[in-house]
Amino acid sequence: MDAAEAPGGRVRTDAHEGFLLDRGFQVLLTAYPEAQRVLDYQQLHLQRFFSGAFVQRQGQRHLLADPWRHPLAASTTLLSPLSTWGDRLRIGRLRAQAAASAQPPADRPVEDISTADFLRHYGFSQSFQQAFLHPFFRGIFLEPHLHTSARMFHFVFGMMARGETSLPLSGMQAIPRQLANRLPSASLRMNTRCVQWTSGAATLTDGGDIAANRTATGTEVRFRHGILATDAATTAHLLGLPAPPTPRATTCLYFAAQRSPLDRPAICLNGDGRGIVNHVAVPSDISPRYAPPGAALVSVTLIGSPAIEPSTLVDAVRRELAGWFGDGVRAWSHLRTDHIPFAQPNQDAGCFQAARLPRHADGTWLCGDHLTDASIDGALRSGRFTAEAILDA
Repeated sequence: MDAAEAPGGRVRTDAHEGFLLDRGFQVLLTAYPEAQRVLDYQQLHLQRFFSGAFVQRQGQRHLLADPWRHPLAASTTLLSPLSTWGDRLRIGRLRAQAAASAQPPADRPVEDISTADFLRHYGFSQSFQQAFLHPFFRGIFLEPHLHTSARMFHFVFGMMARGETSLPLSGMQAIPRQLANRLPSASLRMNTRCVQWTSGAATLTDGGDIAANRTATGTEVRFRHGILATDAATTAHLLGLPAPPTPRATTCLYFAAQRSPLDRPAICLNGDGRGIVNHVAVPSDISPRYAPPGAALVSVTLIGSPAIEPSTLVDAVRRELAGWFGDGVRAWSHLRTDHIPFAQPNQDAGCFQAARLPRHADGTWLCGDHLTDASIDGALRSGRFTAEAILDA
């Protein structure tokens, strides 16, 4: 049962005026071990990002390329004023260390301190942290201060080094759609919300075709094993548990443009640390199906929920990006703004030190990235762990 109209949870894609709009900027890292185990990458027709990023800093745009993947573009990185030779050597060493293993975050051989502390202790220069490392990983962890555990950082960095950053040809929802298509027919029931959960029974807002007893508030479904595969806050509410730490929020604005503002399929980071935009991407540069012919889809990511009235947010973003890309930004057509209050569970330093078990009580099991780590890989891994635990029970 799922309260949404289609499977996928937070991994969703909507068709809108000829564009494909993922619900918030998302990517798939091809090196994810669980994703490799479960997904058919060939069927997803994965489209790759350029391995690197643009950095918008002090009125100039700099390209930082991965020299292992793009040796012909390495000179721009080696000559960049954003990093020192010490930074480049440290990136190489960290890349080798993080990519040496496919271990999940909880098992990573680094101290469970904050990512900000890890980067500082590793010796990266302040300018390289501010211009590149901080905005890049703010965009991944969706929090401004990089309080996220260094073990999560080490995992993500390793996955990016071991594989590619990609988008499915037809949008991120191709991932859950592929999984759902493998299930027996009628095994998924959408638009059905759980309003009460007790040991061995759940009350749903829609009866559907399953054998169940009607109640005054909905339909009661009894079970031997029930899995709550939802976010941490909903799980806590249904089980009467204390509220979890505040989740990570994000805001994503989509614009239609006549052409891409970038000349490579890479993200563009806010390297100044001022303003409300963290990064810009052009999904149609990666997969042409994200935009109709003759148009480009521009995705603008903000961290959290900005303290700006919705009626003025679009203009504020346009003004800021005009300083990046010129006055042509003012002609971009606003397609949609996605405010996503629960984009990721909170995974501050220390979060991996306590075991998070899938079994809550007799007959009640838990599943979700809040039990593992905030990634597509973590969500898939949690599902497998819970299924295996039930089979062994």
